[in-house]
Formats: sequence, structure tokens, C-alpha cells
Amino acid sequence: MSDPRSDIKAQIEAMKAKLEARRTGAHSGIYNAVTKACLLVEASAKELITESPASGRVYYRGTHHDIEHRASAPGEAPAVDAGMLRRSITHDISQDGAQVVGRVGSTITDPPYGSYLEYGTSKMAARPWLGPAIEKSKDRIRQLLLDGIAGRDVSVGVEGATAGMGVSDASD
Repeated sequence: MSDPRSDIKAQIEAMKAKLEARRTGAHSGIYNAVTKACLLVEASAKELITESPASGRVYYRGTHHDIEHRASAPGEAPAVDAGMLRRSITHDISQDGAQVVGRVGSTITDPPYGSYLEYGTSKMAARPWLGPAIEKSKDRIRQLLLDGIAGRDVSVGVEGATAGMGVSDASD
């Protein structure tokens, strides 16, 4: 006959293992959800800049002033000129224990070109690009995070600007 205390110890150890597996899986789901949310905002910001109506002033640049550019008007997303801002938009994910932090922004920091456009300066009105991207994506971000917390599989990767945002239930 087996010792009842060893059976209880074995059950406790099995329960601890299950809880740890569930905790680890939840962290993975949250990490994937935050990553997916960042990719969504990044793609949305690039899309807003690319599709900006650019109804501001027209000016000419280049050595012979033969290259026409139409700037964005105040309040519009920045118009693409050389594409520097659009190429610099990226994301970063950090994790410290259970805390997962996602950041989306421009890698151009000297000067902080993306911030100047987002918030404006004393000499230029704002041409926001990140705030509107977050606003456009907020419902989807909320759902991604809820799915990640609930442990549903959130596949990572964006196949197009906003394509591939589907979430599948892990129980399927």
C-alpha cells in the first residue's frame, strides 16, 4: 500500500507543474499579443504616411529646382518626400518578468524628426502620424491583448499593411 503523504506530494507537484506551464503560456500569449499590436500600429503609421492626401504647399527642390513636392497641410499625416520617416518607423518589445512593454516610433533621434512632425514645433504645426495610427488600431489592439491574456493563440506577423490580423482560438 502506498503512503498517502507521497500521493499528496505528487499531486501538489503535478499541480505546480500545471500552474507553471499555464503561467508560461500566458506570458507567451501576452508577448505575442503585444508584438502583434506593435506590428499593427507600425503598419498603420506607414500606411497613413504613404496615403497622406498632401494638400499643403507645393515647392521645388533639387539642384535645378525641377523636383516637385507637395507638402502635407497642418493636421495631416506627413507627406512622403524622401521616405526617411516611413523607413525609420519600427517597434521594440521588452519583457521583465510578467511585464511586457511594446514601443513604436521612429529611429531618427538626432534631431527627433518624428516627434517634431507628430507634435509640431514653435515654427511648424503638427503633422501627426503615430497618434492617429494608434487611434485607428485601438479596437484591434484591445482585442489582441484580451486574446493574449485569455491564452488564445495570437499568431505574430503582418503579411501586408493591415492584413493577417486574424486570431485563432488555441482550442480549434
